[in-house]
Amino acid sequence: MNSTGRRPLGHGKVLVVPNSLQISGRSSYTVQPFGPRCTQFSSSMAASCSAAVLRGRRDISSGEVVTGPQQSWQPGTHSNEGICLRSALIFWLLQLIETLTERRIGVDSDAKRAAQTASSDRCILRQIFQTGMLPMTASARHTASYYAASSVSQPDYPALTGEVRADVCVIGGGYSGINTALELAERGFSVVLLEARKLGWGASGRNGGQLIRGVGHGLDQFSNVIGSDGVRQMKLMGLEAVEIVRERVERYQIPCDLTWGYCDLANKPRDLIGLAEDAEELRNLGYRHEVRLLQANEMSSVIGSERYVGGMIDMGSGHLHPLNLALGESAAAQQLGVKLFEQSEVTRIDYGPEVKVHTANGNVRANTLVLACNAYLNGLNPQLSGKVLPAGSYIIATEPLSEAQAASLLPQNMAVCDQRVTVDYFRLSADRRLLFGGACHYSGRDPQDIGAYMRPKMLKVFPQLADVKIDYQWGGMIGIGANRLPQIGRLADQPNVYYAQAYAGHGLNATHLAGKLLAEAISGQQQGRFDLFAQVPHITFPGGKHLRSPLLALGMLWHRFKELL
Repeated sequence: MNSTGRRPLGHGKVLVVPNSLQISGRSSYTVQPFGPRCTQFSSSMAASCSAAVLRGRRDISSGEVVTGPQQSWQPGTHSNEGICLRSALIFWLLQLIETLTERRIGVDSDAKRAAQTASSDRCILRQIFQTGMLPMTASARHTASYYAASSVSQPDYPALTGEVRADVCVIGGGYSGINTALELAERGFSVVLLEARKLGWGASGRNGGQLIRGVGHGLDQFSNVIGSDGVRQMKLMGLEAVEIVRERVERYQIPCDLTWGYCDLANKPRDLIGLAEDAEELRNLGYRHEVRLLQANEMSSVIGSERYVGGMIDMGSGHLHPLNLALGESAAAQQLGVKLFEQSEVTRIDYGPEVKVHTANGNVRANTLVLACNAYLNGLNPQLSGKVLPAGSYIIATEPLSEAQAASLLPQNMAVCDQRVTVDYFRLSADRRLLFGGACHYSGRDPQDIGAYMRPKMLKVFPQLADVKIDYQWGGMIGIGANRLPQIGRLADQPNVYYAQAYAGHGLNATHLAGKLLAEAISGQQQGRFDLFAQVPHITFPGGKHLRSPLLALGMLWHRFKELL
C-alpha cells in the first residue's frame, strides 16, 4: 500500500466467478475463485477481521508454511463439533449489518429480499457448523447462465472407469487444471485430467469475462521475501498472463469473442491519483500497449454514465466469453493427447513416489499430481483449503440492446470496472447485452432473486435501462487468500504434488500464468519463476472452520462502512 492509501499495480481487477448450486429450493452459488477486485482486503483486512487472532502481524513473512496431507484421505472423517453459539450470534449479526449496509447504499430491500426464509437460513447454519463449509450441493450440468446458453458447444467427456497411468494427474477442470494439462502436453507429458462435474463448470465458465493485467494486490509487500527484483518479475508476469491468453486464442483459433480495450473507472478524485500511479508504473515496466488517463469531461467517450470522475484506458486488456475459452482450451488439450474425464469426483488420494488417485469407478496412477480445485478443494487437503475463503458475487445479463442503446452505454465496447470495495464490473456481449456484475457477500447468504437484487445496482450506473428486461442471472464464489497473491507451489512433505489456488479476483489471466509456471516447474524449465510464488508464505485464515467466514465478513463490512463515509 503506497502513500495514497491505494494498492499499487498488480491490483488487477479481474472478475467474478460464479457457480450455481441448489439449496433449499433456491439458487445458491459457489464457484472457483476468480472475480472482481471486490477482494480488496489483503492481509491488513485479515488483521481487521481478527486482530487478536493474528496478534496484529501484517508482515506476510510471518505466515505459516504449507504442509502436506496425511498419507491417505477419505471424505466424511471430520468430527462433528456441534453448534457454536458464538458462531450463530456472529452469523445473525452479519445478516443485520449486511442488510443495513445495503439499505444505506440504496440496494432494494423489498419483500423479495426479505423472502429468504428462516428454514433456509437454518439449513445454511447447520451446514456451516457441522462441516465448516458453505453448502455445495450442485448440478452436474452447467448453470443456466448467459454463457451456457450462448456457448459454441458443450461436449460430454466420459467418466473415469478402470485404471489409467500417466506422467501427471491433474484434479480440476477449470482454467488452472486445463491450462496446466495443455502446457504439459505441449512439452510431451502424458496427462490425465479429472473433473467432478463439467469442464468449465465453476468460475472458469461463469466469471465476468474481463481479461485484465496483473496478478495479486500490492505486490510490493512481498519484497522482504522475494526482494525488489522478485517483485518486478511478478509484475512483469502479471502482464505476461494476458499475453498467454492472447496467444492461446490465436494458436488454437478459439471462438471466444476476444475484444481489446478496458477502462478503470474512478469513483472519487482520490482514485485518479492511484490510477496515475498505475499508469506510471506500467510505463516503467515497458508496457507496450496504450495507457491513457481520462478526466471527468472525457468520460463520455467511454461510458454513458455521469457516475465517474475519470478513468484509465488500457488497450492491452479486454474481455471475452469465458466458457467458450474454457471449452476451446479443453478441446486443444484433448487434441494434444490429454485424457479428459468428467463426472469423476476424486474420493481418495494415496500419496507417495507414485500417486494413486481414486474415483468411484476407477483410479489414476501418476508420478506427479496437480491440485487445481481452488474453492472446491475441500477435504482433499485441509491445510490448503484453510487458506482460501469464498465471497459471493453475481451477474445479470439484459435482453439484447439495439446498436444505438449499446453505443450509448459503452461507446468503445470496453470492459470496465470501478474502484469501490464492493466493485461493479460490466461489459457488452457479442450480441449487445449488458453483462453487469458485482455485489460481494461474505456472510454465506445469497439473494433469492439475483435479478431483483442486482437491477438497482445497474440502474444507479445506467438509469436509462429502467425498461430493459433481464434475461439471465447467476452467481458464484471468488476465492480469497489473506495476502491476495495466487497460491502456487508444492506440498512440503510431498514434493511431487503441486497446487494452484486463491486468485482473489485475477482468475482469468492468473490461472493461465499458473498453468505455465506449474508446467515449467514439473518439466524442470525456468524453476525460478515458479519458486518466486512458491516461497511466499500463506497464512491459514483465523477462527477455525466455524469462524473464518464470519470474521472475514465483519472485516469486509467494516471497509464497506468506511467507503460510505
